[in-house]
Amino acid sequence: MAAAPDHGALQPPAPPPLGAILVRRGFITEEQLAAVLAESKRTGEPTGEVIVRLGFASAATVAQALATQHGGPLKTEFGYAVGFAPDTANSAAAAPPPPVSPVPAQDERPAAPAPASAVRAAPPVEPVLAPAPSPATPAAPATPSAAEIARQWQQYAQKVKEQRDAAVEQARKLTAELEPAKARVDELERRVEELEGAEVRVAELEATATVVEVERAKLERLEEETESRVDELQQKIEELAVAAAKRDQELAAVKAEKLAVDAARTATASRNEQLEQRVKELEAEVARLEAERHDVLEVARTLGEQRRAERHEAHAEDSAHLLFVPAPDGYRLEQHDGPPPAPGSTVELADDEGAAVRLLVTKVGAAPFPGERLACAYLVDAA
Repeated sequence: MAAAPDHGALQPPAPPPLGAILVRRGFITEEQLAAVLAESKRTGEPTGEVIVRLGFASAATVAQALATQHGGPLKTEFGYAVGFAPDTANSAAAAPPPPVSPVPAQDERPAAPAPASAVRAAPPVEPVLAPAPSPATPAAPATPSAAEIARQWQQYAQKVKEQRDAAVEQARKLTAELEPAKARVDELERRVEELEGAEVRVAELEATATVVEVERAKLERLEEETESRVDELQQKIEELAVAAAKRDQELAAVKAEKLAVDAARTATASRNEQLEQRVKELEAEVARLEAERHDVLEVARTLGEQRRAERHEAHAEDSAHLLFVPAPDGYRLEQHDGPPPAPGSTVELADDEGAAVRLLVTKVGAAPFPGERLACAYLVDAA
């Protein structure tokens, strides 16, 4: 039997956004999240960097939220974290955040991994490929001015006219040279007729006839060459006349294009004035929006400080408190007298070897086990 398609029903759910995790855990408010998203959209920075830069949450807290969003241990620019404990049905802050270790330097060895019972294998992270650079757009060639084009066409038309006049003059000269040759042939023919009746001059006439024939052959060849040259010149003149007419049409088109360019230039100047006016209006609108954004950020920062102050004042009269202290093999709880330290402050404790260690208070909330009424301050390595 064939299996029925699931139509995507078995697909794993998408991880929640980083801001939603921090809001659900009580580290930031909805108003702070809205300010963070607006700032991230404006600057292009990641949401976690904006949260840390604005002081809404510590870098360690953001690292834990990123690990929770990733679904397991994760190394980030804020440190190495394993993620928050799963939410409970009664309170979002019922379970403490796992410890966070800082990112080791390039010349240091990485920190020892957490125990296999407390750490899940991190899924491989797909590399993000940068978009290929778009090819550069070639620059548009420079366009000569209308005056330069008109001057070049005038020079070309003058040159064509000079060539046409020279060809006509050469044809006239060749025609003038042909007329004496024809007159000479006629004269020789008359001379031959006069000598035909004289017996005593037969030999001379024969020689003259030979010369006449040679001259006639030369004249015929010259006439053929002249006629061929005249035909070529006539064809060249016609071609030049057609080219001159075409150049005149192109010159007229250039003049018309110049008029169109002048009209477009006038329209562009008017459009530029309108665009400049629009740019000024947009600059004024940007300045107004920037002032509003500054006011929103100030309000969000003030609300965050008030929220932290309210939490600290709620435990100001406690006679004792618990400290959630990270250790190499997990964590330990220590009870101290007096109210708990404020979030964001640092405390100094002695480690197992007796050396002083500075720890950062990430938040103050309920103890990590049910039934305990003392407030618990959750610490991470301040280094």
